Amino acid sequence: MNINNSTPISTTVCDLSVPLDCNLSLSVQIDNVVKNQLDEYSIQKLVINWVITRIDYCNSIYYKLPKVQLKKLQNMINRGARMIKSYPTPRKGYCYILLRELHWLPIKARMEFKICTKTHQVIRTGRPRYLKTIATHRAAKDRVDTRIVTDDFKLLEPKCISIVGFRVFEYATQRLYKKQSDSK
Repeated sequence: MNINNSTPISTTVCDLSVPLDCNLSLSVQIDNVVKNQLDEYSIQKLVINWVITRIDYCNSIYYKLPKVQLKKLQNMINRGARMIKSYPTPRKGYCYILLRELHWLPIKARMEFKICTKTHQVIRTGRPRYLKTIATHRAAKDRVDTRIVTDDFKLLEPKCISIVGFRVFEYATQRLYKKQSDSK
């Protein structure tokens, strides 16, 4: 429709980036919202930023916690994976397939990986310095092994008498690093 054949009249107006039609039905706005819904990539970024990073932050303190506590964290990871892949109903054992598709580790493996990575970093680079004293090397003369040892970075395993002591980073470092080097 034109007035005096010069200015066209529109049926919609845009106010604060919201298109309003002459009947205020908001049909154009609703169509835009529905059309621009979250895709799998966007949901994955949201889950990683809001769930996974909070679980990964200081996750080495969860080492050797009771399974009941770790199950709560694992359930959060599983829910995030199901949300990304749009699987509403949890099926037993199916979450591990989803985690594998997303290249995510289960909570126990995440903790152990972080501890081993940090230990490897300390051994190879000596950084961070505050952890260097925790990862103490066993000198070559202290070795009692009769087999050929290819790894010069055997660590002293501290003595531990309490259950809580097994959860200390110092103990976990030596224990997990030894477990990884023995499995090679």
